[in-house]
Amino acid sequence: MKDRLSIFKIRLDKEYFMLTEILEQKDVFKSLCEKFFDKDYNLNLKEFPIKKWNRIIICASGSSKNAGEIAKYVIESLAKIPCSIEYASEFAHKDTPIGKNDLFVAISQSGNTADTFEALMKAKNSGAKTFALTNNVDSKIHHNADYKILADAGVEKSIAATKSFTAQLFILYVFAIGLAEKMQGIKLAELKKEFVTLSEKYEEIFIQRAKIKKIAKKIKGAKSLVILARNINSALAKEGGLKIKETCYINAISAPSGEFLHGHFAFLDKKVPIFGILNKSDNDEENYNLTLNNLYEIKKKRRANVILIRTKDDYLAEEKIQNKFSIEIPKVNRLYTPFLNLIALQLLAYETAKLIHDNIDKPRDLTKCVASE
Repeated sequence: MKDRLSIFKIRLDKEYFMLTEILEQKDVFKSLCEKFFDKDYNLNLKEFPIKKWNRIIICASGSSKNAGEIAKYVIESLAKIPCSIEYASEFAHKDTPIGKNDLFVAISQSGNTADTFEALMKAKNSGAKTFALTNNVDSKIHHNADYKILADAGVEKSIAATKSFTAQLFILYVFAIGLAEKMQGIKLAELKKEFVTLSEKYEEIFIQRAKIKKIAKKIKGAKSLVILARNINSALAKEGGLKIKETCYINAISAPSGEFLHGHFAFLDKKVPIFGILNKSDNDEENYNLTLNNLYEIKKKRRANVILIRTKDDYLAEEKIQNKFSIEIPKVNRLYTPFLNLIALQLLAYETAKLIHDNIDKPRDLTKCVASE
């Protein structure tokens, strides 16, 4: 009841579909859990291509490609199958070796994205098996793939993808866990149990909206900002940056925090806000320490305004970075941190966009489906 009341209070704000769809992600996640997990956390894998592939090639555009980049980390970490990620617009027109024991995964919200469809057909004609993940059963990508599955996110009216992204990510995680259990002969009971309960933590981010509004006021006038992270969250940072570019028209640059020190560092000054994604997990101490040290160096050398998206009760990061505002993320397994960091960055993009213009659901010159190359 408490969750419903707090979400209702958020809904009292001027209604935009983007906000509604951010909030709906909790229900989408729960619905997918019911579809793919039984009460004992066993997986329903009948729609998935579960076998020992030589490699997996994920191909997509925009937000769907960002979901694929996160999935690459999870597939390689759990299933130990080499995985590459390709821009659909590039793959469709270059000579990439692909064989019959490779799996080609095409991700598209609409299922009609032109370059992703061209890439799918190229892979299929090369002899690879194809697997489509879309949110549209009546789409050409869905109909032409050897294996197919629906994201089941429901209709998404805002052009900036939110709940469809979470649904795609959920399906890709189930695929990775399923591959790991079947092909590696391992049991991931605790990992699956934590995954099923993950949406219960969404409310802890929703209720920080007042704090996120304050951060939005600080960055609304920026021409550029930077989002830094490591490992699996360096892929998530790209999606956060894309949301800010799409909705706020701010040049949001995302990069692995270590790589940022190689050249990119030079353009920074104290006028460029830096967001550091810093999750403290029991099984990822190395990446935590490296990211914290990178952010500290940036703050010290460039007097930059570093804003943390950090684990709740991480007092070490607060003390070292000494920033005024942080968005707090519940502590979870490192593989699951993208789902929670995502909500924080989506809300940040939404609140900032509201301060800049009133066309949040239909950003300028963007369409829901890019239907031509």
